[in-house]
Amino acid sequence: MALEDAAALRAIWGITVFYFLVVTPFLSPLYMIWPTTYAAILAKRRPVILSTVLSTGALGAYVVQFVLRPAWELSLGASSALGLAVIVGPFLLAAVLPRLRGERRTDAATRTASRPRSTVVAEAAERGLPNLAS
Repeated sequence: MALEDAAALRAIWGITVFYFLVVTPFLSPLYMIWPTTYAAILAKRRPVILSTVLSTGALGAYVVQFVLRPAWELSLGASSALGLAVIVGPFLLAAVLPRLRGERRTDAATRTASRPRSTVVAEAAERGLPNLAS
């Protein structure tokens, strides 16, 4: 893994999140340390936000199980459905909402890499930054 690039780590993050959402939807919030760690290493905004939302939903499952179920006298099936909605719902909303709004965000490195070098150097000179490439 030390020699792999960010794409491999992003794939591991995706597989881990898929596993927790599909294979074991009723999970322990303690397990959220893994996708959170991968997202932190990636240092990209989107995986960090999605991991945070998933972790919050996983903690919300405790609220459903230990607070709402006894207070509302929910059946096992109803509390399971509500718990699943609390875990998965916010995550799916956070994953889909930017795409529904038509947003396409790129980080600064991507924007800089897609522009000609002369444009980047000229903008840096306008800001008074030294030209380190020469």
